[in-house]
Amino acid sequence: MVPGLKLAFNRTIELDPKYAVAYDALGVMYYELPGFAGGSLARSEDFLAKGIAVDPDYTLLRLDLAKVYMREKRWADARSQLNALLGTKEPTYPADFVLDDKPEAEELLRQIKDK
Repeated sequence: MVPGLKLAFNRTIELDPKYAVAYDALGVMYYELPGFAGGSLARSEDFLAKGIAVDPDYTLLRLDLAKVYMREKRWADARSQLNALLGTKEPTYPADFVLDDKPEAEELLRQIKDK
């Protein structure tokens, strides 16, 4: 199933390189998969960073990238992404920002406050 998903998401990016949701999907997939199944924090970071370059106001990308950084214990980088998320003036998906991304970012910042 994973190879098919990778193929589909990569094809989506080929067809529309500005579709940030596909970058997030690939980034999260590489984050969630164990290493023996093809998971990679480096690849996750790469896809999420590319997504942010395409759409810096898609706040879920920043939230997911912060989680990658937290797993790597890169606390300053995680805080930077979470603060950038919270500073977003015109989120691509306003309801997701208000209901999900912003509250989760605030909670994650509290969790890593002293790290």
